Amino acid sequence: MYAALSSRGILVYANQATLEGKYYCPDCRQRVQLIQGAGQQAHFRHQSRNKRLAGAESDQHKKAKALLAANASRHGYHYCLEYPLKDLDQIADFLLIKKDLLRVLEFQKSKISSASLAGRHKSYLRLGLEVIWLLDHQAVTGLESQWIRQNLNYQASLGAYFWALDLAAGDLLLYHHLPVIYAKESYVCSYQRYSNQVDWQTVLTQPSLNSTQTRSFKKGRKRSPQQAIAQLKASPQARAYINLLYGLGFSLMDLPEWLFSYRWQGLYFKEPAWLVLALAWIYLVSGSNDFSSLRDYLTQQIDRGKLHPLPMPLMMGDLFGLTAAVIEALIFSLAKAPTLW
Repeated sequence: MYAALSSRGILVYANQATLEGKYYCPDCRQRVQLIQGAGQQAHFRHQSRNKRLAGAESDQHKKAKALLAANASRHGYHYCLEYPLKDLDQIADFLLIKKDLLRVLEFQKSKISSASLAGRHKSYLRLGLEVIWLLDHQAVTGLESQWIRQNLNYQASLGAYFWALDLAAGDLLLYHHLPVIYAKESYVCSYQRYSNQVDWQTVLTQPSLNSTQTRSFKKGRKRSPQQAIAQLKASPQARAYINLLYGLGFSLMDLPEWLFSYRWQGLYFKEPAWLVLALAWIYLVSGSNDFSSLRDYLTQQIDRGKLHPLPMPLMMGDLFGLTAAVIEALIFSLAKAPTLW
C-alpha cells in the first residue's frame, strides 16, 4: 500500500514518510512497515505477525469497493477506485463522475479519531467534492458506539441518520430518524434497505423511505433507582450536574424513579441524557406542562451554557439550526411518552 496513518491519525504517503515514524493500516489499524530502497517505489507493508488479520480486513474493504463499482457500472456511471487526490494528500476509496456530479464514497471500516474524520471531510469539501461515509452494517451493534455517533448526519426529512453497506447481502442501508434520547436497555432503530439492483447514487441524493424496517437493540436490564442515585452522588463527574439541580430547587431524590431505572443515552449533548430529561421534567412539572414552551426553555439552557451540543465531524452546517432541529425531535419524543410525566 502507498498510504498509511501516522500515530496522530493523519494519512501519509510512503514517499513522504520517514523511517523514524510509526504508521498504521487505514483498514485494520495494525502496525505497518515502511519499505524504501533503490529500484523500488516506497510503500508500506503489514508486519508478518498481522498478515492474517490484515488480509481479512483488506478483503472487507475490497468487497465494499467492488459492490460500489458494480452498482455504478450497472447504472452507467464512470468511477475511479483508490483515486489519489494530490492536493489533499489523500486517496479516495471511490470517486464517481457523471455530468455535474463528483462524489466521493468512503467505506470507513477502521475507527479513526473524530478530529481526523472532520479534517478529511473538510478537505474533500474544500475541493468541491461531495463525500459520503459508509459504515459496515455488520459492525453496527448499537448507537452507544462513539464511532457511530461521530458518523451521524442530520436532515429534516431523515432526522439523525447514517449510511452503511451490508457486505453479506450486497445492499446499501440507510439508518434514519434515530432516537435523540433512548434507554440503553431497549430501543429501536429504523432503517431502509436498498438492493444492489437499485441505483445507489440516486438513492444517496434523494432517498426513498417506502419500506422502512426496524431493528431492536437490548442491552442489560432495569436497575435499582436507589443504586443509580448512590453512584451519582459518589461520582466527582456528576457533582456539577447535581449542583445545577440544586440551583433549580431539586435534589436527585426529588426526580422520578424512571430517570434512574434506565441507562439513558443521548446523541447530541455533552451532558448525560438523564440530566437533559431531568431539566425537561422539572420544567414541565413546575407549572408549565407545555411542550411548546419547553422548546424555548431548552434553548435557553444551551444559550446559558447549561447544555452543550456535541461537535459532529460530518455536520458542517449552522449549529443553531441543527440544535433547534434536535430540540424539536426531543420535544416530539417526549410528547409521545406522556406516561413519563
